[in-house]
Amino acid sequence: NMRNRLNNFAISEKLGEGINLDRTFITESLGNPSIVLVRIQIVTQEDNENHFEEVQWELLEELECSYCLEFLLPPVQQCITGHSICSNCKMTQSVCPTCTKDFKDTVNITLGKLIDHLVYPCKNEGCNFTCKAKDISEHYSKCIYGKFKCPLHDYENCSEEIYYTGLYDHILTNHYENLLEMDTVSVPFKIYHEENETEPGDDDKNLNEDCFILRYDFRLFKLHYKYENGMCQWEMQLIGSTNEDKKYDFEVDVVDNRRNQRICFKRECSTLSSKTEAFAEDRSFIYIDIDQVHSMIDEELIYSVRILPKS
Repeated sequence: NMRNRLNNFAISEKLGEGINLDRTFITESLGNPSIVLVRIQIVTQEDNENHFEEVQWELLEELECSYCLEFLLPPVQQCITGHSICSNCKMTQSVCPTCTKDFKDTVNITLGKLIDHLVYPCKNEGCNFTCKAKDISEHYSKCIYGKFKCPLHDYENCSEEIYYTGLYDHILTNHYENLLEMDTVSVPFKIYHEENETEPGDDDKNLNEDCFILRYDFRLFKLHYKYENGMCQWEMQLIGSTNEDKKYDFEVDVVDNRRNQRICFKRECSTLSSKTEAFAEDRSFIYIDIDQVHSMIDEELIYSVRILPKS
């Protein structure tokens, strides 16, 4: 399969099959550049799944934003002449790029409703995914062919945006302390017994939250950990690949090496979220009352983490 748009094109083929292209065809298709860059990605068939076959390309060409040339999504903004522009571009442009007329706060509601029912292709190179336009934004947020915010951006104040294939190298180079290559984590922790507490707020000293990146089954996962109000919480999230998270469970073992004891907890993995959205009531995560494991803690809370495929 091949798609060509804006001086780039993507070709996909099954493993074991070859791709042969004429050099002249490549250079002419790309506008005769002095340098040609090639990016190779290996993905599962499910990652590249096509939900709809028919994309009405001729119609979609009429639905391009007049500035960025990407396909319009509601709300569709208009200038006083009637030219359409996407919401993001309207925020950066003072006049219409087509006719230089002013913008008003005009939204084409009818066109927006029509767009919702059209089949849109993913805009990212190499991705053959298509779906109804109203669902395409959700796909973009997890498409492995697109750029991702650093998964640690809300913990490490990192503003980098990286293609999925470069995420692991970015973590390895810039956030190695958050890369969980071994499965065991030690957290400084002190148990306060009510009769021995010297200050009412002593347990607040254990307040802690952290985030780790794990690699399993050629995929990346994000582990949120939080201790608050006497509760330890863990949530494991799959980075990318919408709906693939349901194929994985994760386990947390609280370990006492002194007595050779462990307590194991298991839950389903979740979709990627921000720090503030983790541990919401409708999400899947592990939570334990610290009283359940206080006898296993000696100045440190030690736990191990595993990701498991569902049987």
